[in-house]
Amino acid sequence: MQTNPCNPFEISLGKLVNLKPADDFVGKATLAKIKAEGVKRKRVGYVIESTPILSYEHALDVRDADGQIVGILSECIHSDRFGCNIGVGMVSMQIDCATQGLNVLLDSQPRGVEVRSTGFSREQVRLLGMRVFVRHKEENGQQQSAVLFR
Repeated sequence: MQTNPCNPFEISLGKLVNLKPADDFVGKATLAKIKAEGVKRKRVGYVIESTPILSYEHALDVRDADGQIVGILSECIHSDRFGCNIGVGMVSMQIDCATQGLNVLLDSQPRGVEVRSTGFSREQVRLLGMRVFVRHKEENGQQQSAVLFR
């Protein structure tokens, strides 16, 4: 199972964070600080150069051309629909879709990666013939949600 600690502002859910109630809650001060200072990372999609990846269950550091860690690739797999390996993860705010020279070390070999925006518009979903499902469940007293594409 992959874990990638992040906050709601990094994954474009900041608009759902309500810091106005007078009641205090765990993490309120931290969330207020992040909102005031701005995020340092953002959630992105990746395209990974490689032979088809059947599945990969370990997070990989994303490095720039100088070898500096600039992000993390948390999940990846080969997509028949897109005809390439795709993944998701987090990357520094300074990195964008035009950034060249990014790579990950996959099976002891460097593989080039390109950053892509995440999310699919309704039109992209329609064109791909995908159906989107949102599942909610409670586990160990915590609400969990998953978005499934079929």
